Amino acid sequence: MGVVSRPDTPTYSGALAAAEFERMRKELEMLKRTMDNGKKQLRKQNKTIEELRAQTAAEAVTREEQARLLVAANSKSRKHEELLQTIEASLQCQICIELLSKPNVLAPCGHVFCLECLQQWFRSAPGTDSDDDMDTEAHEQYLLHRAKACPCCRTRVLRRPVPVFLVKSVVTALRGTPAATPLAIGVQGEEDADPWKGLFLPDYENSDDEDEEIDGFDSSEDEAVQYEQYSSEEDLDDLDDAEEDDEDSDNDGNYGLARWEPPTHVVQFENISSSLWKMQRRGCTPQLIALFNMRYAHDEGLVAHVSSLEATDYEDVGRGRNRLFLGWNIDLEPSDVEGEAEKMYIVRQLRDIKRHPERWVVSERHGFPVRGVMDARRLSPAEEDVEIYDTSDSEAYSNGEEFA
Repeated sequence: MGVVSRPDTPTYSGALAAAEFERMRKELEMLKRTMDNGKKQLRKQNKTIEELRAQTAAEAVTREEQARLLVAANSKSRKHEELLQTIEASLQCQICIELLSKPNVLAPCGHVFCLECLQQWFRSAPGTDSDDDMDTEAHEQYLLHRAKACPCCRTRVLRRPVPVFLVKSVVTALRGTPAATPLAIGVQGEEDADPWKGLFLPDYENSDDEDEEIDGFDSSEDEAVQYEQYSSEEDLDDLDDAEEDDEDSDNDGNYGLARWEPPTHVVQFENISSSLWKMQRRGCTPQLIALFNMRYAHDEGLVAHVSSLEATDYEDVGRGRNRLFLGWNIDLEPSDVEGEAEKMYIVRQLRDIKRHPERWVVSERHGFPVRGVMDARRLSPAEEDVEIYDTSDSEAYSNGEEFA
């Protein structure tokens, strides 16, 4: 007997079949709606993806542009930093190696330094090994009248340094500090009212020199013309020959070491230091003392400091480290021009070293740290009837020290 198979899906008929059909139709519609919603969602997501891709591409372009701008900005920044460093280096004081503070310019070289640095420089450099022997008053006069040179190029400073307000404004901007107002400038302390007191003569005392410079008296180019009657080669030779005739008539050409002798000039002891008074009583003028840093010692006599023993004319002579030992008394020719007789006297001594080496003992300066610095000692005629002074007890009396 065979087995009858039954279908897996139940079959309906009548009312049940109609209900099943309706259920399946609704289920199909729901599936269609679900599929349509999925397609819509997919399209939205695809659109979002495209928008994100476009945004990413735009951001990449923006980043590239920003990177390019950053490179350009860095390049400009480096250039500006280099320029700023160059400006700062140009505005550095060559003494303290810092940005200029109260910048002042020197004449005629034009170099600019800090006010305080210049004050310290002019007080301390260039010095000599005999500065410590001076008393306070003599040292103050020495600082006021001695020749001053630029710390950078060593050009002689002819005028008081003057402030450079343009440079000061630039330095103020670099430092980022507020600029000084006119009121603040007007109420500076007393030390700023005359920063060069004790170092340079006041401007009104130099007015005569300025007038002379206009007429050609003080300019370096016309100086030789102004002093032509005294500094020409022929006139100097005439003076030297006249001096030789006088000396030849007094001695037979023998010379020996100079000895101490009492002062030969009368000078009132008024408002000057003891050391200056001693030198003036021995023939030194204030101009000679200032121009050539004159010193006096009991066992050495009068000593002048010159730039070179080779200087043989007016324009070359100047203060330096070489020493001229001139004896214990000197005599200067009178002159109407301040400083002329003093320079002419030193020039004649330097020329005499070349013309008559037998009158001088020239040797390298002993114990000086720089080689080539010389000492020249002037000898005195060896006269049989010359008076020999007792140097052990005459110095104090002749200089009036026992009455001081």
